[in-house]
Amino acid sequence: MLKEKKKNQKKELLIKRDKLTERAIRLVVARFSLRKVFSFFY
Repeated sequence: MLKEKKKNQKKELLIKRDKLTERAIRLVVARFSLRKVFSFFY
């Protein structure tokens, strides 16, 4: 029973980390595309 709980916690942590990584990647992509747009206009 305890082992199962720990496994679930690990899974939740992994999911959280994946979401954070996804958000970071999105930020980088957004910043990059913004820079592209700005360099296109100026």
